[in-house]
Amino acid sequence: MSDKLPLNKLFSRDKFEQIESIFRKHFQLPLETTNNLGKVLPSKCSADCHTEFCRIVRRSATALKRCNSEHSRSLQTAFETGQSYISICH
Repeated sequence: MSDKLPLNKLFSRDKFEQIESIFRKHFQLPLETTNNLGKVLPSKCSADCHTEFCRIVRRSATALKRCNSEHSRSLQTAFETGQSYISICH
């Protein structure tokens, strides 16, 4: 495992912007990238990935912890089932 690059170093900001552009073209949604524990990687997220509601929720440590836990739970399910991980925030 130690010889693997972390996700935030796996692809450049330019590559992310290319992926984001294609994703927006097809789905008209922003992208939020997380690590395998559900923690957001800000440098690999769309500028508008958090709605106003999300920004308000993320100000609370308790709510942010709950949000990260939900990301982590959803990711674990995706890993176990072999399905891609796409989530639309509440």
